[in-house]
Amino acid sequence: MKRAYAIGLVAALAACSGPQLSPIAAPVSSTSAKMLSKTAASENLVYVSSQASSTGAVYIYSRKGQGQAPIGTITDGISSPAGLAVDSSGNLYVANSGNSTVTVYPPGQTTPSATYSSGVSAPFGVAVGRDGTVYVANVGSPSGGGSVTEYPAGSMTPNLTIALPGESAISVALDSSNHLYTSWFSFSTYAVTIYEYATEGSGTGQNLGLNLPTYVFPAYAIAFDPSGNLIVPVESLTHNPPKYLAVFAPGATKPKHKIDDRSLLDVVTGIAFGSKSDIFYVSAENDHDWLKLTYPKAVPRDVVNIGSPTGLALSP
Repeated sequence: MKRAYAIGLVAALAACSGPQLSPIAAPVSSTSAKMLSKTAASENLVYVSSQASSTGAVYIYSRKGQGQAPIGTITDGISSPAGLAVDSSGNLYVANSGNSTVTVYPPGQTTPSATYSSGVSAPFGVAVGRDGTVYVANVGSPSGGGSVTEYPAGSMTPNLTIALPGESAISVALDSSNHLYTSWFSFSTYAVTIYEYATEGSGTGQNLGLNLPTYVFPAYAIAFDPSGNLIVPVESLTHNPPKYLAVFAPGATKPKHKIDDRSLLDVVTGIAFGSKSDIFYVSAENDHDWLKLTYPKAVPRDVVNIGSPTGLALSP
């Protein structure tokens, strides 16, 4: 039950109101692994997971150009991929909700070098600390039972499991101090709660008490901008207002501002920042695209069509 539930999490909630777009699969590039490896070493990349096909795929794009086709595709080890993360060495981590694994791909490679399965159950989010610690957000079931599992650098076995009774763990992110943040979601109240876990190796966290509305989608992705502000997507389950990205200053419970563009930000599943503080990247499941936008005004610089995107990450 957990596996089937996690696979359909985005699609099921996205169908709460109104007609849905038909997924449009991204074209598959014929770029060889050798060419991809050279490209990965020479320029910054965008990774986007997609559940448009029966098993899904992760598509690889250059950050250059507009409306581009992918330069590579990862399908080996992929099963209904969701959240993505990239560590400081450029290794890509993929949370596979279809087979309860997290697969790891070295830069330029499309075959996994490692697979996490111990303690992984219906994963949706993944993050990697500067010290190599891996965090996986496991959805659980509609009644709760979600968890975050923590893996020390180099270990495939978790040394800690974090749970919040009655809540599902959806996404994870790390701030500049390497503190863990988790978005939890209640399928009884349809409310998002963000916890901070400031002490590594401790399951005791602090509810940030953020001013967020209820009857909303889960926060499928949370992220920090270069100034340390926390970004949380907010969207009503009716697809009507409220629909925005809430930007919280450190320690604040009310957003300092809201990125409000309903035509672009429809069921946000991925948020990432590169080295430039005035640009960020977003994947939007219900719009079937990923976007390169100015920050914080969200003026489009690139919009790339892709079927059912469920996660996004950038190479370092």
